[in-house]
Amino acid sequence: MYQAIPYRRTTDRMAAPRTISAGLAVASGLGAVGLALTNPGPEQYQEFAGRRLVETITREICLADGMLLGLGMLLRNCPELVSSQQALLGRFALQNSSRTNFGLGSLYRTRLGGQRLFNTVTLPRYETVTLALAGQFLMISTGEDRR
Repeated sequence: MYQAIPYRRTTDRMAAPRTISAGLAVASGLGAVGLALTNPGPEQYQEFAGRRLVETITREICLADGMLLGLGMLLRNCPELVSSQQALLGRFALQNSSRTNFGLGSLYRTRLGGQRLFNTVTLPRYETVTLALAGQFLMISTGEDRR
């Protein structure tokens, strides 16, 4: 009357790859949303650029042996003076920058310099390209702008 039916394990061989694919899709989507939410905006770039300009100006002008036009001798508190202008320097950098927003990150291109001082000296032009991603800034190129 009773007939023995052999036990066969039935598994859907496609279930595991579908589950993995769905998991990867969800993780990628969440990662993209996270990057978009942490894409630094212009205000954050202004703060970053101000800090970098203070560091660079202090190193190149205040602490250098061949101080530009002898400013080191005239300004004994040069590093403090430059540091006090961080917000102004950040605004100046932002005004001379263009932003390409990719949603997940941004690319900032800043061009500074070229102004004439005392009708005799022209400041060199510099260009910096900075990648903004996940709340961080990474300068990917910097150098003299030959235009």
